[in-house]
Amino acid sequence: MTKDPLMVQRFSEVWKILKKESTRGSVIVASAVIEDELQGLLKGRLVLCSEDNDLLFEGANSPVGTFSSKIELAYRKSMGSDSIDFID
Repeated sequence: MTKDPLMVQRFSEVWKILKKESTRGSVIVASAVIEDELQGLLKGRLVLCSEDNDLLFEGANSPVGTFSSKIELAYRKSMGSDSIDFID
């Protein structure tokens, strides 16, 4: 498996941030990074939105605005590995 230089750079940047955080802060930052990456993967699988703000992901009542809804959508689109156990 080849390493994507941008992914390596992104991981390096995140790692520097995580090392400065407390345990609790590290979990919060890591979760936010994972959610952001998951949103990018989901957007890559959907038809592009012509608006600046994608109402599917952003806004007070967006259907895929929470981390859990993004995980559920990714699971339903079979974007995860079969070896991952999703917990209700």
